[in-house]
Parts: sequence; structure tokens; C-alpha cells
Amino acid sequence: EETAPTKASAESYPVKVKVTRGDKPLANAAVFLRAARPKGPFEPTDPKPEWEATGTTDAQGFATFAEVPKKLAKQGLRLHAVAALDGMTFKSAQVTPAANITLPVKTFDRGYDVSAFKVASLRMIVEPWEDYLVFTQMWSITVNGDRALDTRLLADPDYENGIPLELPLKAQGINVNTPGGETKVVNSTVYFKGVLQPGDPVTLQVRYSMPANSAEFVYEQPVGFPIDNFELIVPI
Repeated sequence: EETAPTKASAESYPVKVKVTRGDKPLANAAVFLRAARPKGPFEPTDPKPEWEATGTTDAQGFATFAEVPKKLAKQGLRLHAVAALDGMTFKSAQVTPAANITLPVKTFDRGYDVSAFKVASLRMIVEPWEDYLVFTQMWSITVNGDRALDTRLLADPDYENGIPLELPLKAQGINVNTPGGETKVVNSTVYFKGVLQPGDPVTLQVRYSMPANSAEFVYEQPVGFPIDNFELIVPI
């Protein structure tokens, strides 16, 4: 027996999320499907979701969202899924909303190896302001390997405040923004606490100034971790 299409089906479509650990489906994981505008390259925090739905994965690792509004795509929004597990959250890539797509979310076991930590990229913008130079740094931090690093649970006393990201000793007025964890500033060091996952870097935006009273300026910043990519931008 055929039924007439409902108003909901005319204005919405289904989307699936598949949650895995290793290559195996993960059952009974809480899943959030969110729509938000795309994140800009210099934005430290994720845009606030303009639409959200919740679900739970079945035995095959799928969470099905039957009624995703068609208008999300027309509004230029992107869909992404978030799975919450063991006190950690795992995200899918952002995609353009469409009918019957499946968003994959990979989850990882928790690891405790700080040597897996690395700086995927560090971008620094330098701007003069009166007798100072103002620095804006975009840190993109992540981990190698196939385990998530929860820096909140590291037993080593060196990491009691979190992972240390050192700035120049003369850095003043340090301000930090990040969507992916907690930060604490002690003297000229920014400490990061949070969960880092393979393939999903966390962005920190750090701003500070340093006195610059002469034509010569010497800049020194010790970074005690591997850096994959460094960019220095000086607007003329």
C-alpha cells in the first residue's frame, strides 16, 4: 500500500553517520549531527551550529537521521557529525548537505605517549603598533599514530598544567583562543589541556606584543616539539 509523501519528506531527507574504531563498527555511541557555516582559515573557534540533531549508533555502527532539512544546503551550511565516547569527542569532516550521504567518524583508543605530539603548522603574523610589535600566532597541534592523546590524564609532573607551548620571554599581554580544550598562561608559556586525535588538528590563536624601540629587532622563540610547517607573514 502506497502512502502519499508527507510534508516532512518533501522538505527533508535522510543522512547516516557511521562510527568506527579501528575498522570495526561501534555500537551505542552518542552521535550529534550539526550544520554550521564553514570555518574560516583564521578562525580559532568553530562556528556555532545553526541546526543539530542527536542519535545513537546501532549494532552496525550506523546512526540514521531521517529528517535533515533541505534548506541547510541552500543556506550554505556544512554538515558534520560528532561522536561522544569515553569522555572524548570525535568529528567527521564537514560536507555539503545532500540526501542519503553517510558521514564517517573514526574514533581512537586513548594513549598517553607525549612523544606523539607535534605542531602540524605554525603561522605567525607580525604587525607594528606604536612602540611595539604585535604577534598573532595560529598553532595547529596534533598527534602522530593511531591513538588519541588526552593531555588531561598525563602522569608526568612536567605536564601538570598541560602541554607547554613556549613564547618569547618578553611576550606581553598574552591572549589565547581555542575551541578544542583548556589553556593556561604562566609567565611566557601557554599550557594546553585537551584531547588530540590523529588527523584532526586543534587550532590555537595566540596574540601578544613585544616592545620594539629600535630599527633592529631580535626574535627568539624556543619550540620543544617538531613543526611540520612554519609561515611568517609581515604585512607591508
